[in-house]
Amino acid sequence: MPGITGVEAPLLPLAPVSRFGHWSPAVDVRELPDKFIVLADLPGLKRGEVDVTSDGTMLTIAGARHDRLRTAGVPFRLERPTGRLLRTLRLPDGCDGTKLSAQIRDGVLAVYIPKTASGSTSDEGRGLACASP
Repeated sequence: MPGITGVEAPLLPLAPVSRFGHWSPAVDVRELPDKFIVLADLPGLKRGEVDVTSDGTMLTIAGARHDRLRTAGVPFRLERPTGRLLRTLRLPDGCDGTKLSAQIRDGVLAVYIPKTASGSTSDEGRGLACASP
């Protein structure tokens, strides 16, 4: 099928998908004087569609994004990842992985991880529901 420029357009997914069948969102980790903030791009996802958990040393962001327009038209080019998502990050030293809080707004998940007074990372786990503003 000719593309917009007259060149054959591939109908293959071009999104970053792991060999395990899930995709990983882009993240930024920022350090503030009293906490770390993990920001993950999750466009189209809402509260309840994302799980954030920590075992004290690792932070895991999991969920799924479904193509709500999948039945509309024949795919010409697919770049937006859909399906299961998973991203695991090692928590920075000196943070308390048991006191996470999270919110999702405008397609960006923000996970707040307070620093510990002693500077050592907690080994206890925690799961939480993602809040909306």
